[in-house]
Formats: sequence, C-alpha cells, structure tokens
Amino acid sequence: MKKLLTLPVLFAACTLMLRAGLFNRSADSSDGSGFRLPPISISADAASAQDYFLKTGSYQINADIRMDISQIFQLRLPVNVTFKKGTWMADCGLMITGYPVDNCGFNLGVNLIQAGYRQGKYYALNEIVSGWTFRFKDRCFVEPQIAVRDPSGAFKDEYAEILGIFPCYKNFRVRLLCGIKLL
Repeated sequence: MKKLLTLPVLFAACTLMLRAGLFNRSADSSDGSGFRLPPISISADAASAQDYFLKTGSYQINADIRMDISQIFQLRLPVNVTFKKGTWMADCGLMITGYPVDNCGFNLGVNLIQAGYRQGKYYALNEIVSGWTFRFKDRCFVEPQIAVRDPSGAFKDEYAEILGIFPCYKNFRVRLLCGIKLL
C-alpha cells in the first residue's frame, strides 16, 4: 500500500510542473516556432572519494542531469552506480527539486520515482535531498547536498538487503556535486 502512494505524488508533481511552465515559450527561438529548450546542466559527486577513505569495501558514483523548468523548479535525473568486487548495482530516478527562497541557492528535492537494478533483481527506492547551490563563472556550480534514503521507511527490506551487500549504500549520505550548465 505504501508503495502506491508514489502515484499521487507523481501526479501532484506533474501538475505543479505544468503550472510552473514545463517548457518556456519564446518568440525569439531560432526556428521561429516559439519553443526553446529549457536550460540543461550536468553534475557529478566529488565526495564519492569518501568511500575509498572510509574503506567500506564498496564504492558509489553519483551523477545527475538537470533541466530548469521554471525559476524555482528543476527536474533531475540522478544516476548512481554502486559496486564492490564481483557485484554491482545501478539506480536511476526522476526527482523534482525546488528552490523555495529567491536567489540564495537553498534547495529541497524529492524523488518522484526511483528504481535500482542488481544482476537480475529490481528494487523500489526513494530519497529526499537538501542542498545549497553556489554558482560561479556564469555556468559552473558546486552543490553540497545531504541525501536521506527511504525517509518514510516504506522500503526497509530493499534497503536492508542493499546495505548488506554494499556497506557504502547508507540511508544518510553527504554529497558534493560539481557541475556545469550546458545550454
């Protein structure tokens, strides 16, 4: 039952995105259609090195693709790869992130949907994040971020199994995302 709660959250988020203006319309688009692609950015987690220094025996690499859908909302596609000798797991999701305070960089994000795959087995996952985006040189950014996995406790069995295999896949993770705006 708890897993079905994702559908109303997904519907509400999609409604908010459409009301915020998912795609910007502009009369000055290059092809004259009045449509232009929203700004897109990519980032990678520089704090992934912590797994090496903590000597957990497993390692996690995190990256994401971001699309600004309005002044205060971003859609993110986070991708994680976790591995240790002899086994690996990949997970991907769709996250909506909001910047509730104008021009300060503070943000909150929630996964609308997230799934993991490990050698023939699928996992239902979720997480929330909070961070602070520092922009510089007009296109570059650094974002310290805290991620809390399974904040509602709806996927305890999945996370317990993953943590048993990959000790670095903890419910609380600090990230340092470094990125660049592409468009």
